[in-house]
Amino acid sequence: MIAYTSQDETTNICDVFGSGTVNNGCGFEIDRLIKSGGVVKIEAAIIGVLRNRIEPLCQQPVQWHRKSLSKHRC
Repeated sequence: MIAYTSQDETTNICDVFGSGTVNNGCGFEIDRLIKSGGVVKIEAAIIGVLRNRIEPLCQQPVQWHRKSLSKHRC
């Protein structure tokens, strides 16, 4: 998903990619937004749990170096 999107869009640190949510699974729908210090948890049966803590924004900009994807295309 990230590789496909980044072909035409600039992706940045803190970007969130999603492929859909169930009813009332979106923070906007239930008035709960992610804040610094919060923990985002995704659980999938059999696969396990992924947890990430939301850190405060850095004061310095992140330097990204774009690499050519031409060698990696199918």
